[in-house]
Amino acid sequence: MRYISPLICVSFIGMFATLPSAAKDNEADIVITGNLITPPPCKINDGKDIEVPFGNVPIKSIQGKEQKREVNYQFHCEENKNNWATYLTISGAKSSFDLNGLNSGINNLAVKFQLGDKELELDKKYLIDPKSPGTLWAVLVKNGNAELPTGDFAAYGTIVVEYQ
Repeated sequence: MRYISPLICVSFIGMFATLPSAAKDNEADIVITGNLITPPPCKINDGKDIEVPFGNVPIKSIQGKEQKREVNYQFHCEENKNNWATYLTISGAKSSFDLNGLNSGINNLAVKFQLGDKELELDKKYLIDPKSPGTLWAVLVKNGNAELPTGDFAAYGTIVVEYQ
């Protein structure tokens, strides 16, 4: 029969008990801390819809960027204590012929946006200066030389101004 002496068991236990302390010399705990924060909110147009009336538009006048109207909006963001950047994004149902234009409800007619002279892409964030964001324009565009029917049009989108 095999018999393990209690002295050998105690020796093994003592040896293993010292291993963790020997390993501590080449180890160090890492403590990672932080504080998750969210940017302060921005409010656009006091929560009211923004309307851009084009009125009656002669079909033949929709060439290039001739038919455009200013998008009058105001925004207010709470105090920016963490130096967040301010971004503007426009999104909505895209037209079938131009993915950067909103669907107008009339085939071959879309509404695109410009910030100053720069054409905007839908769903893309644009860095803006909250003190001077630039003039936002809604521009009627048609699909090449397509013939447009007479009738009412309406395009719906969402404008977001936010810190990031």
